[in-house]
Amino acid sequence: MLKINLKFMKKSKPLAKRLKAWAGKRPLWLKFVVAVVLLSTLTSLLAVGLYDRYYGSSPWSNKMRFVKEALAVCNQAQTLAATVVDFGDWPLAKDYGLKGESLDNISGYLDGAGALGSGDVPTTGEAAVAVSWLKQKYPDYFTSKSRCEEMSTEYQEKYAY
Repeated sequence: MLKINLKFMKKSKPLAKRLKAWAGKRPLWLKFVVAVVLLSTLTSLLAVGLYDRYYGSSPWSNKMRFVKEALAVCNQAQTLAATVVDFGDWPLAKDYGLKGESLDNISGYLDGAGALGSGDVPTTGEAAVAVSWLKQKYPDYFTSKSRCEEMSTEYQEKYAY
């Protein structure tokens, strides 16, 4: 007698049930391959991210390196600003009550001395001499202060929204 194969007429299971059944009995080699691919992808992303952070040229990396440098410069300027000025060879006849003041306070006072008017304040010429003396005696402060201001302006131009 002749057998007829009628299996194709059986109703097939829905796709979701078939996938669920297949996922439960995946072969071990497939699990291994998936694990290796995922691990290598994660390692590659980590390596690329670290390279970009320190050596890359993406906008995010450039901004982070710029901010790090700006913070270092501005922290140095702020630290030097707290330095108490040594009046050992002060070029002016009077000290105008500035003895014991910090470098930042004296610099700001002398920069605005001409606008203060009359009274016990240095003249514009005396202030210029004193500022010149301060710049010779404390060059690190003035260079780091100007660099900090430049970097602040550059940050505003490049990265501020």
